[in-house]
Parts: sequence; C-alpha cells; structure tokens
Amino acid sequence: MKIIFILMLSFISLFSFDALHVKAEILSHIAHELVKKDVVNIYIDDKKFIKTKGLISSVKYTSCQNADVIFISKKETLNKKCNSKYLFTTSYYLYQSLPDVIGVFFWQKGRPNIIIKSSMIKKLNISLSESFKKYVE
Repeated sequence: MKIIFILMLSFISLFSFDALHVKAEILSHIAHELVKKDVVNIYIDDKKFIKTKGLISSVKYTSCQNADVIFISKKETLNKKCNSKYLFTTSYYLYQSLPDVIGVFFWQKGRPNIIIKSSMIKKLNISLSESFKKYVE
C-alpha cells in the first residue's frame, strides 16, 4: 500500500513539473512573438504562473516598470504605471473588459488557451508568425 502511494505521489509531482514547464514555454513563445529580442523581460502577477520563473533562460522576470511584456491577472496591477506597450492577461474576464490588452493566456479544462485581439495587433503594428495567426480573433 505504501509503495502504491509513493508511486502515485511521484507521478503527480512529475506531471505537475511538466505542466509548469509547458506554462513557461508558452509564456516564452508569447513574449518572443511580441518582442523580437534574444532575452525578453516579462512581469507576471499571477501566482499560478510565477512558479515558472527560472525555467526558461531566454525570459527574464523583472519588475513591472522594466518589463517588455506584462502578464496580469488583476486589474490593480495596471495602477503600477508600467511602461510596457505589450499587455497580456491570464484572465479571460480582463481580456474582455480591458481595451488595451493584446491577448489572453489561460488554462481551461486542463488545456492552455491563447486568444489574441486582431484590433490590437493592427493598432500596435505587430506581425505574427504563421503559428500564432490561428489564435487571432
């Protein structure tokens, strides 16, 4: 019985790390798609995503004022006077309610979802690669 419990616990922790790594990879791809730099500075206020810090070397987690791309989950974060013109959210509600948000990255039913506003892509003159065009609405 103890062996089965240990095996289950090991499997769950392994799956948890994989999901965390997938989140980090997706954050990195989004940031690099918007900012064409080798190392992109990002800011995240979402506790579910902050654990991805340090998993991807081409993404540096920094303050809101120094970030190239900002990922927010709370409206209050906008009051910090962030300098970035690239604003993403991890909340579908904020995506719908804030006009200056480029897109949203969230998890639903255990799967990642990305939605990008075509109006913001045009407004900011961002050119997306073919792999990201399928997320534009």
